[in-house]
Amino acid sequence: MRDHIQIGDYFPNLPLSDQVSLYDLLKNYLIIAMISTDCAVCLPAFDEIERFATERPDHPLIVLIDTCEQKYHKASQAFSDNVRLYRIDGNTVEREVKGFGFPWAYGINSEGQLISHYFCGNPGNLDTVAAPFRLFHTNVG
Repeated sequence: MRDHIQIGDYFPNLPLSDQVSLYDLLKNYLIIAMISTDCAVCLPAFDEIERFATERPDHPLIVLIDTCEQKYHKASQAFSDNVRLYRIDGNTVEREVKGFGFPWAYGINSEGQLISHYFCGNPGNLDTVAAPFRLFHTNVG
């Protein structure tokens, strides 16, 4: 039986670049969407991520994408400037995050603790991940 990350667990402080680690981006909370360019099920997640980022630009969202350098540049063109994209190794999801694969999204609080998670390949699914954090947004129902 596989041991996945669970609500209440702490999300690992992944290095996102030479200068930035995941916890550097934490303020009140952070929504993390994970996708892969080698995953057919991830294609609709690109649209869901762009929709969410456009409709809710005040929600802190990052996208961790499992891809090679060459595909990273093409994939980044699928997103507007509202989307912060970081390239990761898919093995990181398996080994360090103990995630649920791709496409999946996680909501973590200011301490890095997992508060919500959900498949993010369907319209509206990122809203489900963001729901526990609505108290930070007075205009969000």
